[in-house]
Amino acid sequence: MLDHLNEKSYKPHPKIVHVLEVLFILHAEHELNCSTAAVRHLSSSGVDIYTAIAGAAGALYGPKHGVKIYWYILFIKTYIHIKKKFIF
Repeated sequence: MLDHLNEKSYKPHPKIVHVLEVLFILHAEHELNCSTAAVRHLSSSGVDIYTAIAGAAGALYGPKHGVKIYWYILFIKTYIHIKKKFIF
């Protein structure tokens, strides 16, 4: 996913990779909610990862999904703040 427009020699920043891994784990923990199902369905049809994630974001926008994405964003901001404060 972090291939910087298909550049073969591109290496993503490890911190970004870690934050995205945590985000994806949190989303996957919801089993088969709307956005997770959207990614799985779109990926199974062979679309690229960008389209699959865009579909999941669109599914998160729906009023019946709730406000889970808000909590994920808040978690990531808090996580980054804590990391900067105590590690960097």
